[in-house]
Amino acid sequence: MIALRSPRQKTDLDDRNHWWAKHFDQYRILPTVIENACELGCGPYTNIRIIRIDRRIESIHCSDPLAKHYVRYGKAWLANAVRSGLVNYDSHPAEQCPYKSNYFGLTVLINVLDHVRDAEQCLREAVRITAVGGYIVFGQDLTGLDDRRPHNPGHPFLLNHRQLESFLNEHFDTLFWRIAPREEMAERDMHYGALVYIGRKR
Repeated sequence: MIALRSPRQKTDLDDRNHWWAKHFDQYRILPTVIENACELGCGPYTNIRIIRIDRRIESIHCSDPLAKHYVRYGKAWLANAVRSGLVNYDSHPAEQCPYKSNYFGLTVLINVLDHVRDAEQCLREAVRITAVGGYIVFGQDLTGLDDRRPHNPGHPFLLNHRQLESFLNEHFDTLFWRIAPREEMAERDMHYGALVYIGRKR
């Protein structure tokens, strides 16, 4: 069972979201108008809140298995956005997206795969719900054989850039790519870098 902190204890207003935005060059490569967007594994603070700053997104969907708890965090962006009617949310695992195929003009999946039960199925669902010609924003901390790997049931997968890039390149044309180096990581002994990727679905 996952131990959840009380909403009163959750006071942080960011979850490395600005760190990711910096490494994505503030998402400048994305179009300024997007019909609909979805963030899988959104967390309480979300990355889409930053993506939408310089663009108009007509419809925003945030998905996370713990979303019903996150919308109770009074100072979190997701809770305020749901209350104001800015976003819709659901609590499905990323492996079981309830959304139609080829629907979203933008799908966001940042640092989610090391939290899930089936990383490959999550990626397949992200591909499925993204419209042809739509964009994926994908970021993931990377772990190699030489990195420290403490037992952590909440982060069961070890992911490297080669396996992820191979999958992404099957479905998307690469528009933005970099590996953030170890020296820029928060946990340098655990991650050799982070994959930072934006692609457009063929």
